[in-house]
Amino acid sequence: MATNFKQLRKDGVVKHADIRSTELKNIHVEAGFNVIEDAALFLVQAEALADFLANGGDVPPIELRIGEDDLMYVVDGEKRVTAYRILVERGISQYEWVKFTPFDGDEMKRKDRLSETREGRLFTPIELSKLYQWYADKGLNSREIGERVKRSRGHVEQHLLLSKASDPIKEMVISGALKAGVAIEAVRQHGEQAEEVLTKKISGKKKISASDMTGKPLAIEIVNAMEQALAGFVRGLPEKAHEDIAAHGSGTTKPGTLVTIPAALLATLLKVQGDVYEARLEQQHRATRKANKAKQMSIDEE
Repeated sequence: MATNFKQLRKDGVVKHADIRSTELKNIHVEAGFNVIEDAALFLVQAEALADFLANGGDVPPIELRIGEDDLMYVVDGEKRVTAYRILVERGISQYEWVKFTPFDGDEMKRKDRLSETREGRLFTPIELSKLYQWYADKGLNSREIGERVKRSRGHVEQHLLLSKASDPIKEMVISGALKAGVAIEAVRQHGEQAEEVLTKKISGKKKISASDMTGKPLAIEIVNAMEQALAGFVRGLPEKAHEDIAAHGSGTTKPGTLVTIPAALLATLLKVQGDVYEARLEQQHRATRKANKAKQMSIDEE
């Protein structure tokens, strides 16, 4: 059975006054517990925190737990611990002893604590995707994850999609060449082919925008025609069709249930869909011509 904090006080490993303290050398960081997107940036921030402390700044105590191996591990405060180590390396001995409060909770509660406090720093989309994927790997669904981290189910599902993106896609998000929302939509639409699609889109560019993936907005005339066609389609459906569709939505229809739709209504929808297709095709042709023209100008300049 793992040592408790009372026993550590008796052994002299932990000092206990109003707030407990222990030697910095007794504190360990659990590999993979924290979700850090950019290790280099994390170190820069820890250096800045060390400067702040060296100039008289103060921070709250860290939170520690006792592992099954009887060692003390950081639950909240990895950046502070890193800053303390930097200060000790600078010869500032007062940080050889560190104030802490004990954390009592299982693995899931420790992860919950991580989602609640970030030492003044927000999670990046990639970090959120790692955190939510950890919960998913433990068997939680998106609703249950959302309840634990106090975010919507849709928010969780989006970041779980991002966690499934390939490493090159994640690197594009980290570098700023690709917004997380665009990456999520690409994975949603193209699955395993998302990387190939995005690689083609970014060719010759510094960034990929949402319009690169979806195309420019359609002309207002086409949008209005689409809305009118859909409204007319819904109004024109027979009452029996409405009932069957409602039953399907509630899950009470039998497998293979068919709905009868008047041909005229369907023809109107198909006509509008054809107009949308032609408009998108023309957008693609214009974009191709523009890209070819830019490429030719580059060649001429050489």
